[in-house]
Amino acid sequence: MTTDPAYRFDHVGLVVKDLRQATSALGALGYDSFTSPVDDLRQQVRIVFASRSEPSSPRLELVEPAGDGSVVRDLLVRGGSTTYHVCYRADDLERAMTHLSDHGFRPLAEPAASPAFEGRPFVFMYHLALGLVELVGSDDRHRGEARRSGQRCPHATRLLRRLAADGQLRAAIEYLLQEREYLPYAEGVISAAAALYREQGRGEDELAEAVLEYTYLYARHQVSFVKTGAYSHTDFARVYEEVYDNEALMLGTYLPGLLLTQAIWPVHYRVQRLFNDVFLAGFDAPPARMVEFGVGHGWTLLEYLRRFPRSEALAVDVSRHSLQFSASVLRANGVDASRVRFVQADVTRYEPEVTADCDAGVMGEILEHVEDPTSALRSFRRLLRPDARAFITTVIDSNAVDHIYQFRSQAEIDAMIVGHAFELERSEIVEPRRLRLGDELGSDPTKYYLAVARAK
Repeated sequence: MTTDPAYRFDHVGLVVKDLRQATSALGALGYDSFTSPVDDLRQQVRIVFASRSEPSSPRLELVEPAGDGSVVRDLLVRGGSTTYHVCYRADDLERAMTHLSDHGFRPLAEPAASPAFEGRPFVFMYHLALGLVELVGSDDRHRGEARRSGQRCPHATRLLRRLAADGQLRAAIEYLLQEREYLPYAEGVISAAAALYREQGRGEDELAEAVLEYTYLYARHQVSFVKTGAYSHTDFARVYEEVYDNEALMLGTYLPGLLLTQAIWPVHYRVQRLFNDVFLAGFDAPPARMVEFGVGHGWTLLEYLRRFPRSEALAVDVSRHSLQFSASVLRANGVDASRVRFVQADVTRYEPEVTADCDAGVMGEILEHVEDPTSALRSFRRLLRPDARAFITTVIDSNAVDHIYQFRSQAEIDAMIVGHAFELERSEIVEPRRLRLGDELGSDPTKYYLAVARAK
């Protein structure tokens, strides 16, 4: 057995239904010092510490569930508000865990960084005769994760907490929060959208509503495809009238909702990470000029211009509302929109004034939006210099309010890209999590395709 490590009492943990009511009740017992609430998004709880000026009084941790998947919700259902653990500090968490394991304690999970303890590692251990004990380490190895915790990412924390209450998005958010890099990335996306909404005098509740509406709009169309095998539209002129030229839909739901899915939908998060970590990071020298076909919500353009502050861009989109929205996203986030030439045009018929003048190109989820994707690829390739790098994404078997062309395999898309004077550096499929079909979870056949290619 190991020698006994030092354990220092820290607090008693209570699960409560309502933090406000609980702190009020503790005030009657002489508790006069309460910390600000801290959100732990992984455990779906909100935490407040309570203490008294009298040194002999124990410090209390009040834990309120913050979602249906909260780790403490079942405790409330079974027994109401109650004490449920005792916490001790340990200088060496690994040694303390080994010592307690030798005495019949079993860890309930691997140690993780605690937002309530500034990122210090914590673990819960259970003993059949005693119950639940929490250990908090004193080392700094996990401090970096504190910067990714709720209090360091305020926009992401607030919005994700709202969205986690929704059945369609809760599982996706729980899945994403398992990644250490996720919260700071989500903060970037969500704060960019929030900056635009603040400039327009709108609030974060409206942002949450936009991404929920967009998610359910997609789900309705994809559910229809799962049942019928057919896309909702085949005619671009009709899609243009009903969607791209529809100001209320584009500026109220489609564009802000699609922007936020880059942080909320696991598959969009994965594609954006690959865009940053593989495509943007893969340039030997900063590109002088980039073209983006289908600038849409502007997030990819914003990421590119921030990464390469001396670069310029050409942004082409069929929707004047997309051009307006993406330019506003740039300005709201401190990027000079004059670095971009915005052009309203059908990408399948675009005739540029100058060809082969771009060192980089992005065509994100455009090919499925047109009747003839080969024409879009042809126009796109004409703008690229030989050896220019391109990031191209599309979808397979994925219906949406504006999807027209149905791809059926990765090989089909690979061949189409190669056939338009590109050489593939990388091609892969990213699959989403399951789609909710009404009240049931069903199988979503969607496959997201992405490629990094080089112009010949």
